[in-house]
Amino acid sequence: MRLLISILLFLSLTTVSIAQYQNINQLHPLSGKSSLGIEGGISYIKSDFRESEIDLLGRLSFEYFFQSTNPGVFGFEGFIGGGFLSARNGEFSPIPAADYVRTNILYAGVATTYNIALSKKFMPYLSAGLSYLYFEPEVKDNE
Repeated sequence: MRLLISILLFLSLTTVSIAQYQNINQLHPLSGKSSLGIEGGISYIKSDFRESEIDLLGRLSFEYFFQSTNPGVFGFEGFIGGGFLSARNGEFSPIPAADYVRTNILYAGVATTYNIALSKKFMPYLSAGLSYLYFEPEVKDNE
């Protein structure tokens, strides 16, 4: 009986001493981080004109994430961008004698994001925001 009590006492003391350690105050990998993004690309318009042309677009963005010890972290994003859309041969266009159109576009917006860290390398996010789009078509005729 003494042997059984000694074994149980030994096992109960050693199992407590080998418990796993968890760092409760570990920060989210994106906590307090910010990012600046510069992007460029091409645009291709689908319109009433017969021939669409490839043109340019660009975007500048900034994002900041708040401090968090949770698996999820909130952040905010702001962006601004612009570019051109162009097309020619407007026989199907409702604008009479329009041969060429080039539209300047500008856009800006803000958003809030929520990122959840499933691992240190995989962090899906959800984003919701508002944006403003401005464009001004410039039509040139055959003359």
